[in-house]
Amino acid sequence: MVKTNVHFPTDHNLLWDAARKCIEIGCSLAKTQNMEGWRKALDWKKRVKIEFRKLQKTKRSGGRNKELRLKYATENYLDITKILQKKMVEFQAVFAPKTLAQELAFIELEYYLEMLIKHMDLVERRLVKGEKIPHNEKVFSLFEPHTKWI
Repeated sequence: MVKTNVHFPTDHNLLWDAARKCIEIGCSLAKTQNMEGWRKALDWKKRVKIEFRKLQKTKRSGGRNKELRLKYATENYLDITKILQKKMVEFQAVFAPKTLAQELAFIELEYYLEMLIKHMDLVERRLVKGEKIPHNEKVFSLFEPHTKWI
């Protein structure tokens, strides 16, 4: 057993990690082939982060109608990540790796897109539908997938 140094894993912050990595890798791959449609990558990161922070703040705060506000913040966060997912799937369809480095980055992008989709589902199930997620479906780190919660 090896000790790992990871942040506390919540579905919504793992979703942020996956979205951030998809944007970063997609942008760098697009630059290697001078592809259009990625000049607003920093804006994408900012928009996703804003919705993530709104959800985080709503989750931590109390007050009247917290459940309703939490559901609204979650749906806004999921809306922006669904748009990002669509953009990434379209990018995957048109991008053709030309070098080994591009191929490796593309495989990494596929992994983070898979994690984006998985965590969108987990966030929706947990925060919108109120489900309890079984332990075997949980992921504790995107960057160190071997991490287990003890």
